Amino acid sequence: MALDRFFVAFVSSTFTDLQIERKAIAESLLRVKTFPLGMEYFPSTGGSQWSYIEESMLAADFFVFVSAGRYGSVDTASNVSWTQREYREAKASGKPIIVLLRRSLDTLSVSATDRDEAKRELNMAFRKELEDSQECQYFDTVGELEVALLHSVDYLKASTTIAGWTRTPPSSIVIDQDSFDRLYVLTESHHHYSKSQTNSERFDLSFKGRRVVKATQPHGLSHVTIDFTKSSDKSAGFSWRRPVRFALESSRRDGPGRVILGEPRKATGAVYARDIKFDPPLRQNESADFAFEAFLPEYRFSKTADILDASISDPQGQRAFDYVTRRISHPTSELIQSVSFDQDLDVKLLGPRNGQHGRLDFGDQTLPASDSLREGSDNNPGRDSMEYRSTNPQLFSTYRLAWSLPN
Repeated sequence: MALDRFFVAFVSSTFTDLQIERKAIAESLLRVKTFPLGMEYFPSTGGSQWSYIEESMLAADFFVFVSAGRYGSVDTASNVSWTQREYREAKASGKPIIVLLRRSLDTLSVSATDRDEAKRELNMAFRKELEDSQECQYFDTVGELEVALLHSVDYLKASTTIAGWTRTPPSSIVIDQDSFDRLYVLTESHHHYSKSQTNSERFDLSFKGRRVVKATQPHGLSHVTIDFTKSSDKSAGFSWRRPVRFALESSRRDGPGRVILGEPRKATGAVYARDIKFDPPLRQNESADFAFEAFLPEYRFSKTADILDASISDPQGQRAFDYVTRRISHPTSELIQSVSFDQDLDVKLLGPRNGQHGRLDFGDQTLPASDSLREGSDNNPGRDSMEYRSTNPQLFSTYRLAWSLPN
C-alpha cells in the first residue's frame, strides 16, 4: 500500500474529559500521511465561516467525526450544531466517513458534558443519527481513540478507491502486526435461527462463539468486545422488553489472572455490545482462549417483505435476503463461521457472499484454495446449515453467509 501524495481530512470533533484536542487527532492523521483541516482550525465560529467549511469539505477526501458528551455550538441558520450540519453535508457528498464515538457518556465529568438538558437531548439524538446511519467505532481512552482512528484509515486504504491512494492487489498487502494490539489465533461463530417464541414474524438467534486472542502491544490487552448489530432491523431493536441472555461458558489464559464477563454497555437500539475483560490485562505475547453463548430474541425478520421494507433506505442498497457477517479487523489465523436454520422456516441457503448489499445475490462466489464451505444438515436433525472456514482470512475483508427468506 502506498500514498502518492498527502491527503486532506476534514476533522470535526467535540471535547471529552480526556481532553482529546485537535492537535492529538491531527498528529494521528499525519502519521498516516493525511493532513487535517476543518472548522476546528478556523479562528472563530459563525455563519460567515460556512463558506470556508464548504471549501474544506470539497477538498477533503474523507471525513472524521469524533463525538462525546457535548453537542457543540449551534448554527442558527440550520438550528443544529455545526458538527451535525457538517456530518449531514459529508453524508450527502458520498465520500468515506469515519465516526468515533465515546463509548460511555455516563463516566464523563460534568465539565465534559452539556449542562443544558435540551442540549443533552440534542446530543443523544445526534448520536443515534450517527449510529443509525453509519458504522461507528467506540473509545474510552486516548489509546483506544488513536487505534480506532488509525485502523479506520487503514481500512479505507484497503477498501476504498480514492485518487492518490495507490492500491496493490490484496495478496500483496503487507500486514504490520506491530500496529495492532492483538492477533486472533481463532475466531469462531455459530448462529442458529428458530421461529421466535414471542413473535411469529421474527427469528430468535442462539449463538455460540469462541475466540483465541494474543496480546501484541507492550501495554497489553484489557478487553475484547462482542457485539451484535441489527443494522436492517431498527424497527425491532434491542430493548429491555426483549433481554439478551449472554454467558461466558469457559475461559483460560496463559498467565495468572481472570477472564470476566462485563455488563452490557449497549443494549438498546440497533447494537448490543458486551466486553470480555482480562484482569489484569493480558501481557504482551500472552494468550487467552474463551467461549461464550447468547440468546437474542426476535433478532431477525422471517419474511422477504420485511427485509425489503427495512432496507429500502439503506445507503448500501435494498436487498431481498439476509446474512451473518464478520469483518477481519485484526490479523487472524483461522475463521470459522456457520449458520443453521430449523427446516420448517423454509429458508434457502445462498452461501458465501462478498461486495455491497445490492450485489450480494448476483453470481457464484469462488473460494480461495485455503477456504472451504460445508453445506447440508448438521448434527442436529431437522436443521439445514452451512459452515465457512478460512485459513489466514484477508485483513479488512468482510466474510458473509447469506440466505433468502420465504415470501
